[in-house]
Amino acid sequence: MRPWFLRFLGIICISLTLILILSEITLFIDIKLCIFSYIIETSKNIYLINLCVIIPLLYTTVCSLYGIFNLKVYGIYHISNTKNTDANSLLFLSAFILRIGFPVCYNFLQMLKLKKKQTSLEEVLGVIDLFPVFGKYFTIFYPIILIILVLLNFFDAFRKISNLFGFSQFSFTNYDNCEIIEEGRSEFLRSTYLMSFVFNNN
Repeated sequence: MRPWFLRFLGIICISLTLILILSEITLFIDIKLCIFSYIIETSKNIYLINLCVIIPLLYTTVCSLYGIFNLKVYGIYHISNTKNTDANSLLFLSAFILRIGFPVCYNFLQMLKLKKKQTSLEEVLGVIDLFPVFGKYFTIFYPIILIILVLLNFFDAFRKISNLFGFSQFSFTNYDNCEIIEEGRSEFLRSTYLMSFVFNNN
């Protein structure tokens, strides 16, 4: 891709990220910082409204799935781009994708803070404040934790803490490294050749 297009795409992603984070951390405040909410409430163009819903919702979904696609727990969970993913990892990934759709959509509606319009999803859900902890208050104050997660990720705190306590071996590693794969393939071929040589001599 051309450098100018990548810069433009990077600016769009940064802008969307800032808008979504500000909208998320202000859920408990009666302040509307999401620009998409104003467009949805004031615009009468159905195509513009759909665009303002699809773009941030799609971006949120991609960001949510990016982590699970790149998460690697050696021997337990690993999604490979070389068609070597095991069945357990595929089943876990499928279940996660099916479960994340509803929370992402519901959280996106909370960020929009639509007061003039009621969506079909809200009509189906009804009132979710039957329990004081797991209802309304939980869905409002729980996203505040996002501030802590963003700061930890921004300052790369996980790697620094793991190195401080000597747990650097648990840091994320790219197991799809081409050099490692080629080295493993050559070792496999070498061991196969040695085994066949031993069996033939016996």
